[in-house]
Amino acid sequence: TVVRHGARGHLMISWGRGYMVVIRILLVILLACSAAWAAPSITDATGTFTSGQTITITGVDFGSKTTAAPLVWDTIEDGAADTTATTGTWSSVYTGAGLGSIVANTDQKHSGTYSARGDPSDGYARFMKTLGEQSGGARLYGYMWRMRTEALAGTVVNQKLWRLYPDSNKPNTVISTSTNNGVVVCEDCGGTGATIRPYLLEDQWQLEEVEFQLSSAIDQADGVVNYYIDGVQRVNYTSLMSRCTGGDLPITQFVFDNQGGLTGYIYMDDLYLDTTWARVMLGDQPTLAASTHREIQPCATWTEGTPDTITITFNPGSFSSGTAYLFVVDEDGNVSSGYEVTIGAGSSPSTPTITSGGIHGGGIR
Repeated sequence: TVVRHGARGHLMISWGRGYMVVIRILLVILLACSAAWAAPSITDATGTFTSGQTITITGVDFGSKTTAAPLVWDTIEDGAADTTATTGTWSSVYTGAGLGSIVANTDQKHSGTYSARGDPSDGYARFMKTLGEQSGGARLYGYMWRMRTEALAGTVVNQKLWRLYPDSNKPNTVISTSTNNGVVVCEDCGGTGATIRPYLLEDQWQLEEVEFQLSSAIDQADGVVNYYIDGVQRVNYTSLMSRCTGGDLPITQFVFDNQGGLTGYIYMDDLYLDTTWARVMLGDQPTLAASTHREIQPCATWTEGTPDTITITFNPGSFSSGTAYLFVVDEDGNVSSGYEVTIGAGSSPSTPTITSGGIHGGGIR
Protein backbone atom coordinates (compact mmCIF):
# COMPACT_ATOMS: atom_id res chain seq x y z
CA THR A 1 0.00 0.00 0.00
CA VAL A 2 1.32 3.40 -0.96
CA VAL A 3 0.27 6.35 1.19
CA ARG A 4 0.80 9.79 -0.27
CA HIS A 5 0.97 12.88 1.90
CA GLY A 6 0.26 16.46 1.14
CA ALA A 7 -2.68 18.32 -0.35
CA ARG A 8 -2.16 16.91 -3.80
CA GLY A 9 -2.01 13.32 -2.50
CA HIS A 10 -5.24 13.73 -0.51
CA LEU A 11 -6.91 15.26 -3.56
CA MET A 12 -5.95 12.26 -5.71
CA ILE A 13 -7.24 9.79 -3.11
CA SER A 14 -10.49 11.76 -2.86
CA TRP A 15 -10.97 11.71 -6.63
CA GLY A 16 -10.23 7.97 -6.72
CA ARG A 17 -12.83 7.21 -4.08
CA GLY A 18 -15.37 9.43 -5.82
CA TYR A 19 -14.74 7.64 -9.09
CA MET A 20 -15.40 4.26 -7.49
CA VAL A 21 -18.63 5.53 -5.89
CA VAL A 22 -19.86 6.75 -9.29
CA ILE A 23 -19.05 3.40 -10.90
CA ARG A 24 -20.94 1.53 -8.18
CA ILE A 25 -23.99 3.77 -8.58
CA LEU A 26 -23.99 3.26 -12.34
CA LEU A 27 -23.76 -0.51 -11.89
CA VAL A 28 -26.74 -0.50 -9.53
CA ILE A 29 -28.77 1.57 -12.02
CA LEU A 30 -27.83 -0.71 -14.92
CA LEU A 31 -28.72 -3.83 -12.95
CA ALA A 32 -32.06 -2.34 -11.91
CA CYS A 33 -32.90 -1.40 -15.51
CA SER A 34 -31.87 -4.84 -16.72
CA ALA A 35 -34.15 -6.51 -14.16
CA ALA A 36 -37.05 -4.19 -14.98
CA TRP A 37 -36.74 -4.79 -18.73
CA ALA A 38 -35.92 -8.50 -18.65
CA ALA A 39 -37.95 -10.55 -21.10
CA PRO A 40 -39.55 -13.78 -19.86
CA SER A 41 -37.51 -16.94 -20.39
CA ILE A 42 -38.95 -20.48 -20.62
CA THR A 43 -36.68 -23.20 -19.22
CA ASP A 44 -39.04 -26.19 -19.46
CA ALA A 45 -42.50 -27.24 -20.64
CA THR A 46 -43.84 -30.63 -19.59
CA GLY A 47 -46.95 -32.62 -20.45
CA THR A 48 -48.53 -34.15 -23.52
CA PHE A 49 -49.07 -31.63 -26.30
CA THR A 50 -52.52 -32.71 -27.40
CA SER A 51 -55.80 -30.83 -27.19
CA GLY A 52 -57.14 -30.27 -23.67
CA GLN A 53 -54.09 -31.61 -21.84
CA THR A 54 -52.43 -29.71 -18.98
CA ILE A 55 -48.97 -28.35 -19.77
CA THR A 56 -46.67 -26.95 -17.06
CA ILE A 57 -44.34 -24.16 -18.16
CA THR A 58 -41.45 -23.10 -15.94
CA GLY A 59 -38.96 -20.25 -16.28
CA VAL A 60 -38.01 -16.80 -15.05
CA ASP A 61 -39.31 -13.23 -15.38
CA PHE A 62 -42.85 -14.24 -16.33
CA GLY A 63 -44.17 -11.33 -14.27
CA SER A 64 -47.59 -11.35 -12.67
CA LYS A 65 -51.08 -12.23 -13.85
CA THR A 66 -53.43 -11.66 -10.93
CA THR A 67 -56.17 -13.87 -12.37
CA ALA A 68 -54.60 -16.65 -14.39
CA ALA A 69 -57.67 -17.56 -16.45
CA PRO A 70 -58.86 -15.21 -19.19
CA LEU A 71 -61.90 -13.03 -18.63
CA VAL A 72 -63.63 -14.83 -21.52
CA TRP A 73 -62.52 -17.74 -23.72
CA ASP A 74 -65.07 -19.12 -26.16
CA THR A 75 -64.40 -21.94 -28.64
CA ILE A 76 -68.13 -22.31 -29.52
CA GLU A 77 -67.54 -26.08 -29.13
CA ASP A 78 -70.63 -26.44 -26.93
CA GLY A 79 -72.58 -25.96 -30.17
CA ALA A 80 -74.27 -22.76 -29.02
CA ALA A 81 -73.54 -19.11 -29.78
CA ASP A 82 -74.87 -17.73 -26.51
CA THR A 83 -73.64 -15.95 -23.38
CA THR A 84 -72.13 -19.15 -21.93
CA ALA A 85 -68.48 -19.35 -22.99
CA THR A 86 -65.86 -22.07 -22.55
CA THR A 87 -64.40 -19.92 -19.74
CA GLY A 88 -66.40 -17.01 -18.34
CA THR A 89 -69.55 -15.50 -19.83
CA TRP A 90 -70.54 -12.85 -22.33
CA SER A 91 -72.78 -10.02 -21.23
CA SER A 92 -74.71 -10.14 -24.49
CA VAL A 93 -74.66 -11.88 -27.87
CA TYR A 94 -76.76 -10.51 -30.72
CA THR A 95 -78.72 -13.62 -31.65
CA GLY A 96 -82.15 -12.17 -32.47
CA ALA A 97 -83.66 -10.96 -35.72
CA GLY A 98 -82.49 -7.46 -36.56
CA LEU A 99 -79.46 -7.88 -34.28
CA GLY A 100 -77.06 -9.77 -36.50
CA SER A 101 -78.63 -13.19 -35.88
CA ILE A 102 -75.52 -14.94 -34.52
CA VAL A 103 -75.83 -18.74 -34.54
CA ALA A 104 -73.47 -21.68 -34.05
CA ASN A 105 -72.68 -23.43 -37.32
CA THR A 106 -70.61 -26.26 -38.75
CA ASP A 107 -70.23 -25.12 -42.36
CA GLN A 108 -67.15 -23.00 -41.57
CA LYS A 109 -64.82 -23.26 -38.58
CA HIS A 110 -61.28 -22.28 -37.73
CA SER A 111 -60.78 -25.40 -35.60
CA GLY A 112 -62.92 -28.03 -33.93
CA THR A 113 -66.52 -28.54 -35.03
CA TYR A 114 -68.30 -25.20 -34.57
CA SER A 115 -67.90 -21.49 -35.13
CA ALA A 116 -70.29 -18.57 -34.67
CA ARG A 117 -71.90 -17.09 -37.79
CA GLY A 118 -73.25 -13.56 -37.82
CA ASP A 119 -75.45 -11.96 -40.47
CA PRO A 120 -74.42 -8.28 -40.64
CA SER A 121 -77.11 -7.58 -43.26
CA ASP A 122 -79.57 -8.15 -40.39
CA GLY A 123 -78.00 -5.75 -37.89
CA TYR A 124 -74.76 -5.56 -35.92
CA ALA A 125 -73.38 -9.04 -35.26
CA ARG A 126 -71.44 -8.89 -32.00
CA PHE A 127 -70.24 -10.48 -28.77
CA MET A 128 -70.05 -7.99 -25.89
CA LYS A 129 -68.54 -8.10 -22.40
CA THR A 130 -69.24 -5.63 -19.59
CA LEU A 131 -65.93 -4.95 -17.85
CA GLY A 132 -66.82 -2.57 -15.07
CA GLU A 133 -65.26 0.89 -14.95
CA GLN A 134 -61.71 0.85 -16.35
CA SER A 135 -59.14 3.17 -14.80
CA GLY A 136 -56.65 5.35 -16.66
CA GLY A 137 -53.83 3.30 -18.17
CA ALA A 138 -55.81 0.04 -18.01
CA ARG A 139 -54.78 -2.62 -20.54
CA LEU A 140 -57.06 -4.93 -22.51
CA TYR A 141 -56.29 -7.73 -24.96
CA GLY A 142 -58.61 -9.24 -27.55
CA TYR A 143 -58.02 -12.24 -29.84
CA MET A 144 -60.35 -13.73 -32.44
CA TRP A 145 -60.29 -15.82 -35.61
CA ARG A 146 -62.62 -14.25 -38.17
CA MET A 147 -63.69 -14.98 -41.75
CA ARG A 148 -65.76 -12.77 -44.05
CA THR A 149 -67.66 -13.85 -47.13
CA GLU A 150 -67.53 -10.29 -48.41
CA ALA A 151 -64.22 -8.44 -48.56
CA LEU A 152 -64.06 -4.95 -47.05
CA ALA A 153 -61.39 -3.52 -49.35
CA GLY A 154 -63.81 -2.12 -51.93
CA THR A 155 -66.84 -1.35 -49.77
CA VAL A 156 -66.84 1.74 -47.57
CA VAL A 157 -69.20 0.82 -44.74
CA ASN A 158 -68.97 1.44 -41.01
CA GLN A 159 -67.42 -1.79 -39.76
CA LYS A 160 -66.28 -1.43 -36.15
CA LEU A 161 -63.96 -4.43 -35.98
CA TRP A 162 -63.15 -3.82 -32.29
CA ARG A 163 -64.90 -1.37 -30.01
CA LEU A 164 -64.59 0.03 -26.48
CA TYR A 165 -67.24 2.31 -25.06
CA PRO A 166 -68.84 3.45 -21.76
CA ASP A 167 -72.36 2.80 -20.50
CA SER A 168 -73.60 5.40 -22.97
CA ASN A 169 -72.56 5.45 -26.63
CA LYS A 170 -69.51 7.74 -26.41
CA PRO A 171 -66.56 8.26 -26.08
CA ASN A 172 -66.27 5.31 -28.42
CA THR A 173 -62.79 3.89 -29.13
CA VAL A 174 -62.78 1.77 -32.29
CA ILE A 175 -60.75 0.11 -35.00
CA SER A 176 -63.03 0.82 -37.91
CA THR A 177 -63.21 0.58 -41.71
CA SER A 178 -65.41 3.66 -42.00
CA THR A 179 -62.86 5.50 -44.17
CA ASN A 180 -61.16 4.38 -47.39
CA ASN A 181 -58.36 2.57 -45.57
CA GLY A 182 -59.42 2.42 -41.93
CA VAL A 183 -59.21 4.41 -38.75
CA VAL A 184 -58.37 4.25 -35.06
CA VAL A 185 -60.54 6.80 -33.34
CA CYS A 186 -62.14 7.81 -30.09
CA GLU A 187 -65.36 9.47 -31.18
CA ASP A 188 -65.54 12.85 -29.41
CA CYS A 189 -61.78 12.74 -28.70
CA GLY A 190 -60.12 12.39 -32.14
CA GLY A 191 -58.14 9.72 -33.95
CA THR A 192 -56.02 8.86 -36.95
CA GLY A 193 -56.13 7.00 -40.24
CA ALA A 194 -54.70 3.48 -40.55
CA THR A 195 -54.27 1.23 -43.57
CA ILE A 196 -56.11 -1.98 -42.68
CA ARG A 197 -58.70 -2.60 -45.40
CA PRO A 198 -56.37 -4.31 -47.91
CA TYR A 199 -55.40 -6.90 -45.29
CA LEU A 200 -58.97 -7.99 -44.47
CA LEU A 201 -59.49 -10.85 -46.89
CA GLU A 202 -62.52 -12.66 -48.26
CA ASP A 203 -63.34 -16.35 -47.62
CA GLN A 204 -60.23 -16.87 -45.49
CA TRP A 205 -59.79 -17.36 -41.76
CA GLN A 206 -57.60 -14.63 -40.27
CA LEU A 207 -56.32 -14.12 -36.74
CA GLU A 208 -56.87 -10.65 -35.31
CA GLU A 209 -55.25 -9.48 -32.07
CA VAL A 210 -55.62 -6.10 -30.42
CA GLU A 211 -53.90 -4.53 -27.43
CA PHE A 212 -55.49 -1.45 -25.90
CA GLN A 213 -53.94 0.75 -23.25
CA LEU A 214 -56.32 3.50 -22.17
CA SER A 215 -55.06 7.03 -21.80
CA SER A 216 -53.80 7.86 -18.32
CA ALA A 217 -56.30 10.65 -17.62
CA ILE A 218 -58.85 12.95 -19.24
CA ASP A 219 -57.34 14.96 -22.15
CA GLN A 220 -54.09 12.92 -22.11
CA ALA A 221 -53.19 11.53 -25.56
CA ASP A 222 -50.94 8.74 -24.24
CA GLY A 223 -53.05 5.62 -24.82
CA VAL A 224 -51.94 2.78 -27.10
CA VAL A 225 -53.60 0.66 -29.79
CA ASN A 226 -51.66 -2.26 -31.30
CA TYR A 227 -53.53 -4.27 -33.94
CA TYR A 228 -52.26 -7.43 -35.63
CA ILE A 229 -53.62 -9.45 -38.55
CA ASP A 230 -52.12 -12.93 -38.88
CA GLY A 231 -49.24 -11.90 -36.64
CA VAL A 232 -48.28 -8.80 -38.64
CA GLN A 233 -48.70 -5.45 -36.90
CA ARG A 234 -50.97 -3.18 -38.95
CA VAL A 235 -51.61 -0.46 -36.35
CA ASN A 236 -49.29 1.00 -33.73
CA TYR A 237 -51.07 4.09 -32.44
CA THR A 238 -49.50 5.67 -29.36
CA SER A 239 -51.55 8.86 -29.05
CA LEU A 240 -54.96 7.50 -28.08
CA MET A 241 -57.13 9.84 -26.01
CA SER A 242 -59.79 7.48 -24.68
CA ARG A 243 -61.31 10.21 -22.45
CA CYS A 244 -61.52 13.95 -23.07
CA THR A 245 -63.42 17.01 -21.95
CA GLY A 246 -66.89 16.55 -23.34
CA GLY A 247 -66.36 12.78 -23.64
CA ASP A 248 -65.13 11.92 -20.19
CA LEU A 249 -67.05 8.73 -19.33
CA PRO A 250 -64.83 5.74 -18.44
CA ILE A 251 -64.68 2.64 -20.62
CA THR A 252 -66.93 -0.18 -19.38
CA GLN A 253 -67.72 -2.33 -22.47
CA PHE A 254 -65.62 -4.42 -24.90
CA VAL A 255 -67.18 -5.50 -28.20
CA PHE A 256 -66.03 -8.11 -30.71
CA ASP A 257 -67.19 -7.59 -34.31
CA ASN A 258 -69.66 -4.73 -34.08
CA GLN A 259 -70.36 -4.93 -37.84
CA GLY A 260 -73.26 -4.20 -40.09
CA GLY A 261 -74.06 -3.24 -43.65
CA LEU A 262 -72.46 -6.18 -45.46
CA THR A 263 -74.35 -8.68 -47.59
CA GLY A 264 -72.22 -11.72 -46.65
CA TYR A 265 -71.69 -13.61 -43.42
CA ILE A 266 -69.13 -12.99 -40.68
CA TYR A 267 -67.72 -16.13 -39.03
CA MET A 268 -66.04 -15.95 -35.61
CA ASP A 269 -64.15 -18.62 -33.67
CA ASP A 270 -61.92 -18.98 -30.58
CA LEU A 271 -62.68 -15.58 -29.02
CA TYR A 272 -60.45 -14.52 -26.10
CA LEU A 273 -60.61 -11.42 -23.88
CA ASP A 274 -58.51 -10.37 -20.90
CA THR A 275 -57.76 -7.29 -18.81
CA THR A 276 -53.99 -7.75 -19.11
CA TRP A 277 -51.49 -8.24 -21.93
CA ALA A 278 -49.95 -11.24 -20.07
CA ARG A 279 -50.62 -14.52 -21.86
CA VAL A 280 -49.15 -17.68 -23.42
CA MET A 281 -49.04 -18.19 -27.19
CA LEU A 282 -48.21 -21.03 -29.57
CA GLY A 283 -46.47 -20.02 -32.80
CA ASP A 284 -45.11 -21.59 -35.96
CA GLN A 285 -41.67 -19.90 -35.88
CA PRO A 286 -38.85 -19.59 -33.30
CA THR A 287 -39.82 -15.95 -32.63
CA LEU A 288 -43.30 -14.60 -32.04
CA ALA A 289 -42.57 -11.72 -34.40
CA ALA A 290 -42.07 -14.17 -37.26
CA SER A 291 -45.04 -16.39 -36.34
CA THR A 292 -47.88 -15.78 -38.77
CA HIS A 293 -49.83 -18.76 -37.37
CA ARG A 294 -50.58 -18.35 -33.66
CA GLU A 295 -52.93 -19.96 -31.18
CA ILE A 296 -53.74 -18.62 -27.71
CA GLN A 297 -53.12 -20.95 -24.75
CA PRO A 298 -55.65 -20.36 -21.92
CA CYS A 299 -53.94 -20.35 -18.52
CA ALA A 300 -55.17 -22.19 -15.44
CA THR A 301 -52.46 -20.99 -13.01
CA TRP A 302 -49.77 -18.30 -13.13
CA THR A 303 -47.38 -18.23 -10.17
CA GLU A 304 -44.30 -16.11 -9.54
CA GLY A 305 -41.60 -17.99 -7.66
CA THR A 306 -38.31 -19.83 -8.08
CA PRO A 307 -38.95 -20.80 -10.81
CA ASP A 308 -42.02 -19.02 -12.15
CA THR A 309 -44.73 -21.52 -13.15
CA ILE A 310 -47.68 -21.41 -15.54
CA THR A 311 -50.11 -24.19 -16.33
CA ILE A 312 -52.12 -24.06 -19.55
CA THR A 313 -54.84 -26.12 -21.16
CA PHE A 314 -53.15 -26.97 -24.44
CA ASN A 315 -54.95 -25.53 -27.46
CA PRO A 316 -53.46 -26.65 -30.79
CA GLY A 317 -56.22 -24.83 -32.66
CA SER A 318 -55.60 -25.44 -36.36
CA PHE A 319 -52.05 -26.69 -35.81
CA SER A 320 -51.59 -30.31 -36.84
CA SER A 321 -48.84 -32.60 -35.51
CA GLY A 322 -45.27 -31.35 -35.77
CA THR A 323 -43.01 -28.65 -34.38
CA ALA A 324 -44.31 -25.46 -32.81
CA TYR A 325 -43.04 -22.94 -30.26
CA LEU A 326 -44.39 -21.74 -26.92
CA PHE A 327 -44.07 -18.09 -25.89
CA VAL A 328 -44.77 -16.27 -22.64
CA VAL A 329 -45.81 -12.61 -22.96
CA ASP A 330 -45.68 -10.58 -19.75
CA GLU A 331 -48.01 -7.78 -18.67
CA ASP A 332 -45.82 -5.14 -20.38
CA GLY A 333 -45.66 -6.94 -23.72
CA ASN A 334 -42.18 -8.44 -23.26
CA VAL A 335 -41.93 -11.75 -25.14
CA SER A 336 -39.89 -14.85 -24.36
CA SER A 337 -37.79 -16.71 -26.85
CA GLY A 338 -39.60 -19.59 -28.52
CA TYR A 339 -39.53 -22.92 -26.70
CA GLU A 340 -39.73 -25.81 -29.15
CA VAL A 341 -42.43 -28.43 -28.60
CA THR A 342 -43.80 -31.31 -30.64
CA ILE A 343 -47.58 -31.33 -31.05
CA GLY A 344 -49.00 -34.78 -30.41
CA ALA A 345 -45.98 -35.87 -28.35
CA GLY A 346 -44.96 -35.91 -24.69
CA SER A 347 -42.74 -33.50 -22.79
CA SER A 348 -40.16 -31.55 -24.74
CA PRO A 349 -36.44 -31.63 -23.77
CA SER A 350 -35.60 -29.66 -20.64
CA THR A 351 -33.08 -27.47 -22.48
CA PRO A 352 -34.64 -25.13 -25.07
CA THR A 353 -32.95 -25.10 -28.44
CA ILE A 354 -34.30 -21.75 -29.59
CA THR A 355 -32.73 -18.45 -28.64
CA SER A 356 -34.01 -15.04 -29.57
CA GLY A 357 -34.73 -11.80 -27.76
CA GLY A 358 -38.06 -10.34 -26.76
CA ILE A 359 -38.92 -6.68 -26.69
CA HIS A 360 -40.04 -4.49 -23.87
CA GLY A 361 -43.01 -2.27 -23.26
CA GLY A 362 -45.64 -0.81 -25.58
CA GLY A 363 -46.42 -3.78 -27.82
CA ILE A 364 -46.15 -7.46 -28.44
CA ARG A 365 -43.38 -7.86 -30.94
